[in-house]
Amino acid sequence: MLLDEAALLELLLLACMQYVDLNPVRAALAETPEKSDYTSGQDRIRDLQSADEVSSREAQDNRIEHGERAGWLAPVC
Repeated sequence: MLLDEAALLELLLLACMQYVDLNPVRAALAETPEKSDYTSGQDRIRDLQSADEVSSREAQDNRIEHGERAGWLAPVC
């Protein structure tokens, strides 16, 4: 159940992000989101994977939120 209009807008934004990031997969231009060049999904996934390279939880969170590739993107809660 959506509590307010802001929750509905956030849900719509996430749906649009999924559509755009999965479109190369649907169009058979890429096998997986990880292989979908020039998408924010690929950038987020690569930063998430690189977070394993640092040891502390704080450094991992920082790498995920402000990573080398996806640092320009708005955070997803």
